[in-house]
Formats: sequence, structure tokens, C-alpha cells
Amino acid sequence: MALFTHLSVRWKIYLIAIISIIGFGAYLAFNVLVNNRNAALLETLHTQSFPVLEKSKDARVTLDKVVEFLNNVVIMAEQDDVKNADEGRQKIMAILESVKGVDPSKTQKMIQIGKDFEEFYTLARRLAMDMAAGTADTDKLAVVVEQKEVALDKVKVELDGLISESSSDFTQKVKTANNTSQYLLRTGFVIWAVTILVLVITVYAIARIILKNINDVAQSLDEIAHGGGDFSKKITVETTDEIGQLAKSFNGLMD
Repeated sequence: MALFTHLSVRWKIYLIAIISIIGFGAYLAFNVLVNNRNAALLETLHTQSFPVLEKSKDARVTLDKVVEFLNNVVIMAEQDDVKNADEGRQKIMAILESVKGVDPSKTQKMIQIGKDFEEFYTLARRLAMDMAAGTADTDKLAVVVEQKEVALDKVKVELDGLISESSSDFTQKVKTANNTSQYLLRTGFVIWAVTILVLVITVYAIARIILKNINDVAQSLDEIAHGGGDFSKKITVETTDEIGQLAKSFNGLMD
């Protein structure tokens, strides 16, 4: 209340508008900040998280096809299956390379998966070709098959882990975006409520101060007008604004 006693009527009125502008500006600035953050998060979903997830799944499916083609080579000795397996290998390596471009943080992981896949593919292709041609060393066959299976399992685990990690990252970012939207809604309501509260208090205080002085002057003038005025009675001056000056002038007139 003491703050308002030293403000002119003009600035008391301006203050109401200023508080409204500050409240609206605070909400708008917060809204822009949160929306920009959400937009950046959704952009990474579109350009990074989702593409990596899709590429990971594609690589995993292609791996199963490569294994199937190599198994067919052993069974039917078809050159088309060898060609398809080689194309599958090229596709997987291209996918791993593209993931590095989409998400540079996964570069080392892609290099490791590519290295392990090449190790598996070299063993599996040589074994399939030797068995199809009947030139496989039967004494070492079991060892080579075991090495191939170990290498295959390692690649499968790595690709499944990549899929799981990418899916978790995608889900987490969607959840974060939703939580941020909810936070914006709740905080926006708080800003609105605080602004309204401050406005109500300010308007009430200003109106009370202005009306009190006006009523005091009006009452004194009314008493004088009807002949019952007490010329020694002073109007209490509580403000230094225009109405306060009017009260002082009135007191001077009574003197």
C-alpha cells in the first residue's frame, strides 16, 4: 500500500496495464522457450531417433535373410543365393554407415558391429561355398561351424541391443515431449493465476486509495454546502498524487 501512495493517478492507472503486460509477456516468453525446446526434441525424433530405429530393424531383418541365403547355398548350391547374400552384406554395411551419419554418437558402435559382421560373413560364406562344392575339411568342420555360430550370435546380440536402445531413446523422447507439454500447461496456469491475483490486489489497493480521498473531499464539501461544515476539520492526506494535492488545497482553503 505504501508504494501506491507516492504514485500519481496517471501512474497508478499505468501500473495496472504494466502488470498485465508483464504477466502476459512472462507467459509468452515461457511458452516460446518451452515450445522451442519441444520443437528441437521432436526434430531429433524425426531426423535421428526414428531413422536409427528403422535402420536397426532393417539391418536385423537383412541379417536373417543373409543367413537364409547362405543356408540355401549349402543345400541347393545356387549362385543366385550367393549373389543375394553378397547384396545383403552390402546392404547391412551401408545401413551401418548411414547410421553413423544420422547419429555420430553411435559411430564406434557401428564400426564394432560392422567388424563383427564381416568376421561372421567371411566365415559363413567360405563355409557355405566349401560345403556346396564338397571341399570342406570335415576334420575342422565342427570347429568352423561353431566359430560361425558364435560370430552370428554376437552380431545378433549387437543388432538387437541397438534396436532396444534406439526404441528406448525414441520412447523416452516422446515421453519427454509429452511431459514438457504438460509442464507448460501447468506453469502457464500458475502464471495466469499469479497475474490475476496481483492485478486484483493492485486494482483493489489503487481504487481504495483513490476513492477514499475522493470520498473524504466530497463529504467535507457536502457538509460545507449544507451549512454544517466544521471549518477546522482537516482532510487526512495519505497520498502525494493529484488527489492528495487536491486534499491539501482543500485544507488550505479551509484555513
